[in-house]
Amino acid sequence: DKLAKSSGDDPRLLDILADAYERLGDVQGLPDHPSLGDMPGAEASYGNALAILQRNQALHPDDPKVLDRLSGLHTRLGRVTERMGRFPEAVTHHLAALAAAEARLRREPEAIDARTAVCSANLEIADLLHSTKALEAVAYARKGLEVCLQVASEHPGDPALLERLADMRSSLGKCLLVTGPLADALDQF
Repeated sequence: DKLAKSSGDDPRLLDILADAYERLGDVQGLPDHPSLGDMPGAEASYGNALAILQRNQALHPDDPKVLDRLSGLHTRLGRVTERMGRFPEAVTHHLAALAAAEARLRREPEAIDARTAVCSANLEIADLLHSTKALEAVAYARKGLEVCLQVASEHPGDPALLERLADMRSSLGKCLLVTGPLADALDQF
């Protein structure tokens, strides 16, 4: 913490510090990964990493690496707060992850990792909203699926992209089971 406060504006040092807090958070309690199960500790560490990255973003607003890191940290915070039962906060973090991923995509429209980050953020939001705000969830799922289909068509056979595409179809199908029509939901599975 002392180093974070005295690090100045050196982007490399800020990045190293943010990475250290992010890794600590992963060990403490990243959901669905091996961890100590300490969600409050993970949330605090991710929050420290986020504050450092936001400082770095203020210094370098167009840096794609910073935008990627912001998107990833907001996704982690969204998963942790969801697991802790704080769904509105989880949605807010996933929306921030989507905003950072879309900002990166505007700067580098052909970057596959930026496009898949947009797809993943839409998936996270759709999955969170499908049981409470199904119509909104459908919109996010369709948007994510559109991006995934485009990327997968450009890189046929890529296992990671195919898995993400399957996840997006499943998410859209779950949403359509709530909103209907059921025939459209079945088409996604």
